[in-house]
Amino acid sequence: MPTITDVISLLLRASVYVVSLGYNGSHFANVFVCTSLTVCVTPIGAIAYYSPVTLTTILGLFCSMPTLSRAGSMRSTDLTGFSRDEHYYFQDGNIVLLVGNVLFRLHSSLLSRECEMFRNMFSKPTRIASSMSLDGASEMPKKGKEGGCDENPIIMPQLRPQSFRNFLLAVYGRPGDKEFRALFKGVAELESVQAITSFLRIIDIVDLAHRFIAPDVETWAVSQLKGNTRLIETLNAYPISSKSHIRLLDYAKRTGDEELILWARHWARSYYAGAIETSSIASSAFGPAQKIREQLVREYKLATITQSFDTPIFGYLFCFLLSLGHEFWDKQVDLTREDRITLLGAQGAPINPG
Repeated sequence: MPTITDVISLLLRASVYVVSLGYNGSHFANVFVCTSLTVCVTPIGAIAYYSPVTLTTILGLFCSMPTLSRAGSMRSTDLTGFSRDEHYYFQDGNIVLLVGNVLFRLHSSLLSRECEMFRNMFSKPTRIASSMSLDGASEMPKKGKEGGCDENPIIMPQLRPQSFRNFLLAVYGRPGDKEFRALFKGVAELESVQAITSFLRIIDIVDLAHRFIAPDVETWAVSQLKGNTRLIETLNAYPISSKSHIRLLDYAKRTGDEELILWARHWARSYYAGAIETSSIASSAFGPAQKIREQLVREYKLATITQSFDTPIFGYLFCFLLSLGHEFWDKQVDLTREDRITLLGAQGAPINPG
């Protein structure tokens, strides 16, 4: 039976709009793909209708859904461990989204105004039937409309709550909110920590604006990013998660923005370059540089395992790791014997001038 990875690979290779799937809780069976203007995902014994723009969300949704009951209807979401967001759970909201383990109660009118993905999602509500008659009549779930309450939220897969909060700041922001105002200020107008926080928020905003098809928000966020390209030295003064570099680079590559691709690579390269010092490794064993070096090792291992890392960045990682020498490699438990042999061979390999 094909897995979710198989299905997504199929969809990426072809322009399709309709997908009919039989889902048994862990695999998809009876995959049927054809060209149309709607998407139909059919768990065993149930029917659900979605617009094509939400296809990625739907595939992740059904993979993360609870198991089916014997009658075929989906069991209500187990709320154990879920919490309501402190800032974006509005009592007068009319749509409940689940991101990670956090519930957001929002206003569909605001999301639809900015985001085509949400506009399409809300204009064609999901209908889930525990049984289907021959004439197509359906029975609505006992828990009510999906997204209408905490017990039956719309699950948003592959999102981090904090990234979603940052995006919502662009949608719900108001002039009296200092965090919102900071998004519009230049580097020179903010303290270093504020500038970094604001810049990282904008990366989340531009990434999710592209995913949710919010062109106005995306255009503004891109202009803010490019207006702060002088921020590299300030950014690199703090231990920032490499996920920020990767997320920005992935976004730039998805949109084909060559200027942003070059800048994102330069940011990542200069960040790791700060870990290479002339002083001995022992003297900085517990300093910020050592933490960045250890992060470099983790990123290198991730790149070798997934084999999907950006090629120029992988080259930077390899060269930087190579420059730290065997004394550093020997102390890294994450590096295998094969890794050390590869590095040692590259360090001692003669250069062929031809």
